[in-house]
Amino acid sequence: MSDRSEPGEERTPRWQRRVLLVARVGLGLFIVWQLLYLPLANLLNAEKELQQGLKLARENNHWVWRLLGQAPEARRQLWEWAKPPGDDSPPGKLTRGLRSAKTAVDWWAGITGQPQSWALFAPDVWQLVNFSAVEFFWDDPARPPMVFPSDNQPADLTFFVKRGRFRLRRLESALDLALVTGENEQLLGHLERWKELISNHVRDNHQLILAYLAWRLDEFRRRHPELPTPVSVVLRSRTWAIGDPHGPDAWKWKVVSDVPIARWQPGQEPPEGLPVEAYDPATREFQVLP
Repeated sequence: MSDRSEPGEERTPRWQRRVLLVARVGLGLFIVWQLLYLPLANLLNAEKELQQGLKLARENNHWVWRLLGQAPEARRQLWEWAKPPGDDSPPGKLTRGLRSAKTAVDWWAGITGQPQSWALFAPDVWQLVNFSAVEFFWDDPARPPMVFPSDNQPADLTFFVKRGRFRLRRLESALDLALVTGENEQLLGHLERWKELISNHVRDNHQLILAYLAWRLDEFRRRHPELPTPVSVVLRSRTWAIGDPHGPDAWKWKVVSDVPIARWQPGQEPPEGLPVEAYDPATREFQVLP
């Protein structure tokens, strides 16, 4: 192919063509490596589970073990890799190769921020679920407070599908605080622990809590323009316990706590401290945090 260009045609410099070629090759190699890295990283993270499964297959002479052991060298390496406890024999080629691969994969995960440690919904399943709520108060004792549940809280907890509002769920997940009582906790002994949890939570997230309460107050005004502006806005944390999927109450959620977390009084600044107050479950009062 001739390097000559037609009259009026602009010729790309040779060095630029080489740079583009190197960039394309590098991008291709990166894509190929990523296609190898993702399944390899997940398999290496499951090495212990695979070893356990292989040990069971070997003990029961499962067809998987018989199939893998067709080749004598493969049988020897797999036997060494899944060796029983107490076997201090030196590691074989398979074990050394997997260790080297794990080192390389962990290094790549560290420098690129791609750790593959997630497990989705297995083997552990959530046993608690939280939904934030906002409660509005007025000075008029004849006007009862109004509670705004989270837009993410289903109307029917036994029949719902999550769709949309992902950003709101992410936001409220930073506001949630699961308050539960320990199995061996003495009567009312959990209140001091809850107080510390709430205080630390409000102190660490007071700016986010203030922004969220201000947004919810704007939403309240938009939905109820006929009502006066509340004098205080309270963030509540509601926690449900999810029933055992194999038990009689699999579809019943049990409320384990519904506790105020923080209070904001629009138009009022505390004499000193944070603009949102933390709730003290022992005294059932709000306190200003320094």
